Amino acid sequence: MTVTGALPCRPGCSPNREVSAGSGRPRRFLRHVLPKAFLRIRHYGLLANRRKGELLERCRTLLGVVKPAPPADKTTPDWILQLLGIDVTRCPVAEPV
Repeated sequence: MTVTGALPCRPGCSPNREVSAGSGRPRRFLRHVLPKAFLRIRHYGLLANRRKGELLERCRTLLGVVKPAPPADKTTPDWILQLLGIDVTRCPVAEPV
């Protein structure tokens, strides 16, 4: 048995067609289905979103490490000067005397 289905595509183009063996599509779909008694765990461990801040503080305390200072806010001209070496605040035509 052959199964044909449309694959998603960008607006304005003709849809691509996928032809697969009869058991391919259901098999791929069923890989993502869990039995009724199982729950999908998405975030777990030390850096789970709900307790991330609390656990990071605890890890720092246990390891004896101080919390790092937040990075300094840089402006766009500062980034351009650091990365490209171009000072965009200085006019390239009018050179200093």
